[in-house]
Amino acid sequence: LARVENPEDILAITFTKKAAAEMRVRVMEALELARAPTPPGDPYLDQFYEFGRQVLARDQQRQWGLQHNQNRLRLLTIDSFCSGIVRHRPLGSGLGVQFGVAEDASELYQEASAALLQSLDEADELGAALRRVLGFLDNRFARLSALVGQMLAQRDHWLEDVTRVHGDPERFRVLLEQSLQQLNQEALTQLEQAVGPQFMSELVAVTDYAREQLRQCGRDHALLASPPDPLSQHKQLLGFLLTNKGDPRKTFTVKEGFPPGQGAQKAEAARWKERALTLANQLAESPQWLALLQWFLSLPAIGLPERQWRLLQDLVLITRFAAAHLKLVFQSRRQVDFSEVALAALQTLGGDEAPSDLALLLDHRIDHILVDEFQD
Repeated sequence: LARVENPEDILAITFTKKAAAEMRVRVMEALELARAPTPPGDPYLDQFYEFGRQVLARDQQRQWGLQHNQNRLRLLTIDSFCSGIVRHRPLGSGLGVQFGVAEDASELYQEASAALLQSLDEADELGAALRRVLGFLDNRFARLSALVGQMLAQRDHWLEDVTRVHGDPERFRVLLEQSLQQLNQEALTQLEQAVGPQFMSELVAVTDYAREQLRQCGRDHALLASPPDPLSQHKQLLGFLLTNKGDPRKTFTVKEGFPPGQGAQKAEAARWKERALTLANQLAESPQWLALLQWFLSLPAIGLPERQWRLLQDLVLITRFAAAHLKLVFQSRRQVDFSEVALAALQTLGGDEAPSDLALLLDHRIDHILVDEFQD
């Protein structure tokens, strides 16, 4: 405020109306504090006093009259900012002039979900996709309806991507596999940085020993499988240290490749078992390591089986139709949710390559954007 030409040059964004009101109160309290002839004498408050004095000087110089015109401070929620954009260009946004914003849009999602599921008995592509997904959910109709509603509530996270890949399944598959590759690699890198190279090299040695013992005993074990890629190989080795429930192993027996040994080999077998237990105990003693390992192991494989791939294609189709049904519900009810307002605002502003006139106008007017809780 001490540097700008007008208070409207600053846009401060927060999430709730309560937070926006509190921010406005704190700004005005700082300005009131600065009207005192001397600083308060508290190091924390003194900095607000100094900033406030600078703002008051600028206020007087530019004749803003902030004390009586607090609305010149643009302290907004993200929803109110988006609503302002949409109402400024009602036709360009696609929402029109007369629409309300539902605080709780669950009823609208349920109505759209019900309309979508009426296609279950249709002999078309959508009907077939719905039947396959319903079968995957063990024919729990209520569960499918609830999931569609949940997806609609979060469509601002996926609608753009779903629209982009529709009609090009191969591109969708490539994008999905690249995302899974990146997600798995990032998780593995985090884990390796946490446990260190010595842990990983010791794990390789221990699993090599166990694999050889399993071969000699003729036992069947996941360690004897041939992973299709390096990431799957890492999951095979690291998963060896956990039980089926995901907990660090407390024992290693002949089933895991650690026979008791006979004669001179008995002492060596005991040493290998102790080395395996040491690795598992390190995981048990470090919640961070264990959490990173469990997260890595929980991630989907890069190459999805055909059945899962077919299911994903079905879900892409279903979500597109669900979003279309929701649009119809919005039109009939003359009511939308906050996500629709945000999506309409994005449409109104245009893209980086072709910004709208309103985007250019806002770019000219706004010099500073402050975002509260930006990480969220």
